[in-house]
Amino acid sequence: MIGDNEDMFVIRPGASFSLYDDFQRENAVFLDFPDLPLSLDTKPKTTVALREIVARSIEIRDWHLGKRSSEPSRDPADYKGKASNRRIGKYVGAIQRLYYDLPVGAVLIIPSKTYIGDVLFAEITGPVERRKAVRAYPGEDMMVRPVRWLGRKQKASLTADLRGAVGRPTPVMQLDRSLREEVAKAAFKQFVFDGTNSTKLLTTEDDFSTLDDLNIQLFNNYVAGLLAAEEAKVKAGACLQIAEALRYLRQRRDLVPELDQSISSPGFQRIYNGHIAPLVIGALMTAALSGAAIGQTTEIRIKNSAMLKNDPCAVEVQERIIGSMKLAHFGEFREMCDALLETKADTGLKTSMKARSRIVKKKKK
Repeated sequence: MIGDNEDMFVIRPGASFSLYDDFQRENAVFLDFPDLPLSLDTKPKTTVALREIVARSIEIRDWHLGKRSSEPSRDPADYKGKASNRRIGKYVGAIQRLYYDLPVGAVLIIPSKTYIGDVLFAEITGPVERRKAVRAYPGEDMMVRPVRWLGRKQKASLTADLRGAVGRPTPVMQLDRSLREEVAKAAFKQFVFDGTNSTKLLTTEDDFSTLDDLNIQLFNNYVAGLLAAEEAKVKAGACLQIAEALRYLRQRRDLVPELDQSISSPGFQRIYNGHIAPLVIGALMTAALSGAAIGQTTEIRIKNSAMLKNDPCAVEVQERIIGSMKLAHFGEFREMCDALLETKADTGLKTSMKARSRIVKKKKK
């Protein structure tokens, strides 16, 4: 769930992109400033002393990079008056922002060096910490922010605006908010942003026919039709067949899922809408692809693994599943589930949600 005022940030992986591989090995992002004697808890003020600390770290970095023949002094006193270089102010700002200002959960974009390389997307998972095992600077204390990787996308496939943004040499840069939706589509399989709900379906095999697509779209539109019928106050137990559900959907064109797709191998389909429908469809398709027999007495519970308990979005998805299933014709619904399983066998169809089945035994009275 991406808030209206939530910002995303481009983190450049070192000079000449030298830290690109280290970021992935460490599951962390960091600036190429080794041995910064800074607090992990208190944000440093912009002072001459901080600029001198950065000047010292640059000397140590240059030694590791072979730009110096001998190890520089580690004594802070030897750097008095050596921090007048204007670019140091830019580095000081980057240190303050990455290590102290960016909140846990902030979305990051890490650019690739080449046009055909992968731009990486990550999410900060914790506060600043120190590590010694960073390959680029062996034996040095490095301040890092741990991350989890969300996805990757070839730089060439980004829009010109986003390519331009990730190509700037700034160490830490706030992304223009107009580009956040493109990042969300690349980084997240499911997301809620700016009134849009979106989920992603994946295929892994070369073979993808119009019949496979029909099985997917029929399921998508049937569930959307059930949601439309529920909002039209159709009584529970209506057992709506496909044609009836689609009639309700035609009356609510705003519920029809919009579609982006690529049928390459691997391929994807992304469905999105201003309604909750894409998340309900994704959850029910996940249950169907699990092979579990879904009937009128089946209890489906929804959990957002990225949020704490009682996430309101997950609660709404669960309530809408319950309501729509009360209107379903389970004979036809099971036929659509079987068709999806055939498509799964042929194309590797899967969602990015996870399903776990559990049989609950009734207690004896």
